[in-house]
Amino acid sequence: MFTVVNRIILVRILIFIGIMKTIKFKLFANQSKNVNKSFFLFFYSRGTPWDKGFDLTQTASDLTQKLNKYFSKIIAHNKQTLKEIIGGEEFCNEYDEPLDKNPNANYFGYFDFKPFLINNELNKLQENKVLFYHDGNFVRNYQYWESDWENIHSIIYYLMDKNKSSIWVQFEGYGNFVRNHVKDFTLSYFFNDKEKKIVKKSYLINAARVIVRNDEFGRQFIYEYMKHCKNKNLISRKAILSEDKNFLWSCGDQDVLNCLVYRNILDGNLDVFFPRFSFFYRVIRMERKKININYSLNNDQIKTGIYPLYNFRLIFYVFVSKLKRKCFNI
Repeated sequence: MFTVVNRIILVRILIFIGIMKTIKFKLFANQSKNVNKSFFLFFYSRGTPWDKGFDLTQTASDLTQKLNKYFSKIIAHNKQTLKEIIGGEEFCNEYDEPLDKNPNANYFGYFDFKPFLINNELNKLQENKVLFYHDGNFVRNYQYWESDWENIHSIIYYLMDKNKSSIWVQFEGYGNFVRNHVKDFTLSYFFNDKEKKIVKKSYLINAARVIVRNDEFGRQFIYEYMKHCKNKNLISRKAILSEDKNFLWSCGDQDVLNCLVYRNILDGNLDVFFPRFSFFYRVIRMERKKININYSLNNDQIKTGIYPLYNFRLIFYVFVSKLKRKCFNI
């Protein structure tokens, strides 16, 4: 068991490694000034009478206006525009049972709209173009504005390059594990008992931002994400039967996303170290910078930055499994 002192030491080590990553990133960024701009996609609720969410209409307008210069195109969807898309009738529907800590998720299909919209927009892009899905609630998470939008494309390509992948999603952060926020029912759907034990002890993947390149793997991953989100038992609260003592609450589509990421790691389709990094407070910014997390309180400050995380049990399990197959053909 880690003591408080050990945890502090570990966090400081991770911060130091993060600073070293920032230095390396600056070198990478200088070499990639001419990277192609990606496409920015977000979903927003409109409130009464349009839907049962918060009214984020003004936020959507602000997002489009402020971020437009950084992206090839800003794509905004709400429940009404989603329903105009072919196949949209299967997504973003209302369900009776709310999720703990996500009380409005059941009014928006437990966030199943996310892979549907990503899939829809991805298929419109030219081959190898990059789509960046971002959570549209910049009111609840005001710190999103503090992401390094001027250098966002260098960061995006850096993250995909380091992971040698067509997709990227971040670790939620230190101390957040799959066992805390992904239903056992969903885990059992994707993994056998031995795999599930390892995955449960791995770091939680956050679903607020999804980066995907329009290539064969990117399209297939998002299609699987969308397909499994159609199965509401995998993302709703109904299938929460008996959970272990570490389970706190589930997060809709994020359950499926976590399982898909770790399934692909175990199958060898994603690097065993994927996704490698997390960002403090979900602010996509490489350097350590003081910002106000609540702009009504000038002294309520946080520090941004990137830092690495490692699923050591998973990494060891994958390496041993590969060794067994190579040496003993099992």
